Amino acid sequence: IFCGACRPGKRRPKGGEQRSRSLKGFKIPAAVPTSSRQIPPFMTLKVIKGLHLCMDQEALEEYSRNQKRYDEIFGHAWECLSKPLRQFGQVPIWIHGKKGNEWRLGYQLKLEEGVDMGEEERGMAWFGDMQYGVTTCWKEAHWQDFTVFIVNMEGAVLGHNMVLIHELTHAFHEVIGDKKLPEIRQMHENMMARKEEIFTKNAKLIYNRIQLDYNISNHFEFFAYCMEAYHSRPPSYSKLGNRFESPAFPRTYESLREMDNDFKLEIIATVEKILYRGESSTKSLSSRNQPENLSRRGSKKAGEVKETRAKTLIFIRHGESVFNHHAENKGGGDPYIRDAPLTEKGRRQAVASASKVVDYLTASAKPSSCCRVLSSPLSRAMHTALLTCPQFKGRVQLWPELREVITGCDDIGTPASELKASKLAREVCGASLATQLRDIPDVWWTVPKKIERESMSGAGSKDGSDDIVQLYKNNETAFSKADKASLGERTSAIISRLAKLKESVIIVVSHYDLIGSLTEKIGLVEDTETYGHGFDLPGWWLGNAEVRVAEDIDIDKLLLPICPK
Repeated sequence: IFCGACRPGKRRPKGGEQRSRSLKGFKIPAAVPTSSRQIPPFMTLKVIKGLHLCMDQEALEEYSRNQKRYDEIFGHAWECLSKPLRQFGQVPIWIHGKKGNEWRLGYQLKLEEGVDMGEEERGMAWFGDMQYGVTTCWKEAHWQDFTVFIVNMEGAVLGHNMVLIHELTHAFHEVIGDKKLPEIRQMHENMMARKEEIFTKNAKLIYNRIQLDYNISNHFEFFAYCMEAYHSRPPSYSKLGNRFESPAFPRTYESLREMDNDFKLEIIATVEKILYRGESSTKSLSSRNQPENLSRRGSKKAGEVKETRAKTLIFIRHGESVFNHHAENKGGGDPYIRDAPLTEKGRRQAVASASKVVDYLTASAKPSSCCRVLSSPLSRAMHTALLTCPQFKGRVQLWPELREVITGCDDIGTPASELKASKLAREVCGASLATQLRDIPDVWWTVPKKIERESMSGAGSKDGSDDIVQLYKNNETAFSKADKASLGERTSAIISRLAKLKESVIIVVSHYDLIGSLTEKIGLVEDTETYGHGFDLPGWWLGNAEVRVAEDIDIDKLLLPICPK
């Protein structure tokens, strides 16, 4: 199988880059970059064993024919790489059947660049970019970057069971940055310095010299193949005929260990240092290939039942706000109302949703003592928390991380110094308000670097003359860009804080984009059948005052390793 990622000497074009050359048999219009949540209309999103996979119809049919084998392969990839995937988010994986036409324009362009794409009959996989032409259901050309592409699912995935480990490693390598991982280059140089000795000693194990030469041709590929070997499994691991090992020497974890012992290459130590950066490495190498010992928190003893930290998360979006009303009934546009409150309709929506919360807690026999209510400090969210969870009045906790992504003036909040005197905040938080506000900065929303945070404190009224409103009006784009850039860190911080809560039921009152982004990171998906989007969509995207429950969320699996940006 061919891997076209990180080819030496080849520049990976930026998303949306226009192409001016012609190609026989194809029309090549300027391509627009796809959005992070856009799913091709000729594909369907499937969340399988934790991975987000976009498949065309042919790939879906192939998956249904060999579902058990594919589930085992996808599950193994997620088991091995779930932590780094959760660190930088899901990497798009687009899978095409070999008979389709959507991928052929990008394939021909790759060939024109001089990239040997291999044979479609054997399967192709690469991490990087792809241009798509105009199709019957995609009316303009698109450019997709930072994606794992697979063509001919049967040949690529069943023919090389470690292909996703390989390509996702390339993604992991790129998102951290080659310059921040000098250990990989050094590991490759050490290996190349003793290449002939290694080949001579292991001559009987080298049955595919062409593949081996490619494996070690550059440090990107060498690292990816070492990751395959590191995550190999013994033949007894699969009862379905899958082989979880690299296609050429070193094929298995044992091969890596022997190379380390014989030639002092320290490959395993380097891989673990990168993969589990920031964690202590306490795993016993002798038990590496036992699936039950994969957790870096220690193996489970016979008969021991591991304590579960599974929680129920109840997500509630605020009711209709003045901004929502203006957008829907007055032709859109920003009315520039800072920290926009609920409308009368929004208050009615929130009161109506209270019964849904009560019904769930009653049906699940959850006492209020095992519940915690969290709210964004924006007034529309606090008011919704008060109306939907009246039984928790005075016990709500404000988390600034739950604020909305800034897309309008209504997402600019009220300084903590003003919240102290807010009647609404006192009703929501009760006697704990002063204590909570001591731990919250006065300006708790994102502020662009070019604006002094102090200039956003202590504003008076919330009408159009408000100094904060004027600052926002003059810098709308800067506010939006700065806040979106920090969203990934914010959702990670929320997950880390959730893990520290002892309550088993957490009610989160927040906003459209924040809930959508947080649930996407958790792995929740809008399904086509229930919510009618026309395709499955990562994350939950709630209507005003909508309540949804996610049960059995394993917080331990959501904890993130410490990795560089």
